[in-house]
Amino acid sequence: MSLHIATKCHLSRRALLRGAGATLSLPFLEAMLPAFATRAQAAATESPRRFVAMCATLGFHTPFLFPEETGADYALTPYLEPLKDLRGDFSVVSGLAHAEQSGANGHTSEMTWLTSAKHPGLAGFKNTVSLDQLIAEKVG
Repeated sequence: MSLHIATKCHLSRRALLRGAGATLSLPFLEAMLPAFATRAQAAATESPRRFVAMCATLGFHTPFLFPEETGADYALTPYLEPLKDLRGDFSVVSGLAHAEQSGANGHTSEMTWLTSAKHPGLAGFKNTVSLDQLIAEKVG
């Protein structure tokens, strides 16, 4: 078997024009609109709604994440400091607990942190609708 590695690639003018023609004949892709929109067009569109949930079980030092105060005027924690310019656009929710997370072991509770389904990992366990799915259904 012979292995040939091209060291010099020649692209004819005709091949280049044929490729460019095929590219130009593609339909306009709506997904590309933000890339081609002007700043005024981009500013006129509504920002997408987002939901971010973080499971703080593996690796977060929670005093650096969750503020001590409640309400909008909390002091930013070290983990939230980089988000200071977006502070008015998000909420921090803490202190939640799952009442019946007596599953197979402590780690099985991680699969239900957005559902709070009872007894994860045990026989007959059935997960349920998660918070992110509920938000998507109700809010969009």
